[in-house]
Amino acid sequence: MVRLTNDEHMHLTVLAKKADLSFSRFLVESGLTGQAPTNEDRIQRERAILQLARVGNNLNQIARQLNAQRGALSSRDIEKSLEQGKDMPLPTFERSELAKMSVIANRNKDAKLLEFVYHEVKDSLLANPTPSTLADVKGKAVMAGMEMLKAADRLKATIEYGDHRQLPITDTNGLTYTTTVREVEPKGALETLIRHFTDSPEKKRERYAVADGRAEQLRVAHMLSRDARDYSVVRRQDCAGYLSRCWSTRENCTANAKPRTDRRA
Repeated sequence: MVRLTNDEHMHLTVLAKKADLSFSRFLVESGLTGQAPTNEDRIQRERAILQLARVGNNLNQIARQLNAQRGALSSRDIEKSLEQGKDMPLPTFERSELAKMSVIANRNKDAKLLEFVYHEVKDSLLANPTPSTLADVKGKAVMAGMEMLKAADRLKATIEYGDHRQLPITDTNGLTYTTTVREVEPKGALETLIRHFTDSPEKKRERYAVADGRAEQLRVAHMLSRDARDYSVVRRQDCAGYLSRCWSTRENCTANAKPRTDRRA
């Protein structure tokens, strides 16, 4: 059990929300890594899986060249081998690996990763589209569109009402409290000039910290809105692919559908 003051709990809750983690998971990862994790860090770490696969492809090319020559290998030979490797297809993934990537993409709203996974499996998915599969794809596209609208509303609220939001600030004694931009910022040019000469270093530090917190909130809102938009676009593209396939093979989409019965007396 961890005992916290109300201000400390509020501050950690805000950081956990920014990192897209539960409160308990945020504390665990912070303790293990020695620093507060962010959502961007996790997304970058998971995207590194794909980059490592591409690096492995290059290493395979170098190893193949070494085995073929059975001797010294010059830098020119390595460059030539890598150039030849560029024309080779990307490494293939097992279905279970693609399923894990899909979970990661949907959890993080990672449009690029989702697009990659869909490109890898779309031939098998579209081979025999069914009404249930189409309904599932359409439902996910609708939900992604709703998430995009909610993220846009949150961004709009952050822009319009950000000056009134409580922001966590830590003073020189290590104590955390909350305040707003409206409470600490000067109200006009004259007050700005006067406070430039009269404010204590602690007051100036507070103003800078509040401004940084406000800018960070706006940055996160922009990032989440952009990611939700890109994710929604990919979902709509996937849905369009299913619809196009269903229209070209309409009998496949209706063969398993139950006939409608009239229950009126």
